[in-house]
Amino acid sequence: MGENMSGRVSAILTAGGSGSRFGMDKQLAKIKGKPIACISAEKLIVHPIIDELVIVTKQERVNTFIRYFKENFDMDKAKYVDKIRYALDGPERYDSVFNGMIMMDDVDVVLIHDGARPFITDDMISLSVNAVLNDGYNASYVCRQVVDTIRKINDDESSETIPRHSLTSVQTPQVVIRNDWMASYNMIEKWIKQGIKITDDINMIELIMRYKHKPFKVKPIITSGSQYNIKITYPGDVDLANIWLKKKKIVV
Repeated sequence: MGENMSGRVSAILTAGGSGSRFGMDKQLAKIKGKPIACISAEKLIVHPIIDELVIVTKQERVNTFIRYFKENFDMDKAKYVDKIRYALDGPERYDSVFNGMIMMDDVDVVLIHDGARPFITDDMISLSVNAVLNDGYNASYVCRQVVDTIRKINDDESSETIPRHSLTSVQTPQVVIRNDWMASYNMIEKWIKQGIKITDDINMIELIMRYKHKPFKVKPIITSGSQYNIKITYPGDVDLANIWLKKKKIVV
């Protein structure tokens, strides 16, 4: 276990968003009869390494989650409901994560996951958390190796191929040390004034480590199943997910 780590792990599920590209509320779009974000929430809360879950969402969606757990959790799973809290989403993703962070007590390590990625696996959760909790990393993230040829287009319209062996496509979950993330959030205005674009939670930890002149050690978790860990963005993604389900490539 990392230095001064209590071992307590919380998860944040970001389930806000308007679903403008999807054409409807994608968080509640259904796969196999279940709302996407509810599938994600269930996979997190029943995992033994997760001590509590904060679902960050819009007020009007809270009852949907409550109803889902009531209807889908039998007596054996009912105990998990007491480990769930709710927070409202903010104007930016990092504001939403902050609203989840402040709901937590006595927590060292936080796993952050997109509600629109319902195909997270137990291994993704375990490997990501253990990298930070036990293996001494500042942060970890699930990713997929880039398989396409990537070309950078320059301002003068010339282009060049970027070697893909060193490139990954970043997904969630991402795992951070809570105090480091909060320290970076407290400097958000400074980062923005410097013209820094905050891309994700790994970026937050990278910025604060650089500011403190501390080494930044991040663990990329590349798993064999990560190609299925897609973020549901367009209606066609639901069709693809149903094909995978039919072929038993994934389980919900």
